[in-house]
Amino acid sequence: MIDSQKSLYVAFYAAMVFYARGLVGEKQDAEDIVQDVFFVFFEKPEIMGEIKSHKAYLYKAVFNRCMNYIEARRRAKYVDDIELLNACDDVTPESILIWQEREDELKEAIEKLDGNQRKAIELRLEGLSYAEIAEKLHICTGSVGQHISRATRKLQEYFGTTQKKSTSIQKKVAYSVEYITFAASNN
Repeated sequence: MIDSQKSLYVAFYAAMVFYARGLVGEKQDAEDIVQDVFFVFFEKPEIMGEIKSHKAYLYKAVFNRCMNYIEARRRAKYVDDIELLNACDDVTPESILIWQEREDELKEAIEKLDGNQRKAIELRLEGLSYAEIAEKLHICTGSVGQHISRATRKLQEYFGTTQKKSTSIQKKVAYSVEYITFAASNN
């Protein structure tokens, strides 16, 4: 490690780990993320001279890595939850029928949402990005997020999935609503 790299590492490492820990929660994960950022940064010494503010660059890189980590963790949790849900012992032909009825209710509930909330969540479920939805609805990107968030909250209220105790079927509906939230929040 050359002197300029060492001085950057010494100057920013501890503060960046503290920052990353605030984002990801675990100290070890934060340390790994910060070390990865420094590793990639130091692998390309030619960019060090091009950057106006090393501090700003490194913090932004740590932030981006943290967001990627959080997203990967959320995806993994969702997959684990779905696998667990599929392995439930209480799945019977009757519960499957009830589940299918709940899915139909979910579709009906989406149809009952206010105009832009319904359109935003439907377009998001079709795979459009926030920017594409904003363009189609002639609204700003921030409004898209608000419409999707409000729609998700209304769906949760509609199905009573905000309660702590719920039946197996309610949990399955909650996972449907959670999937919508998951799919909707991925820009």
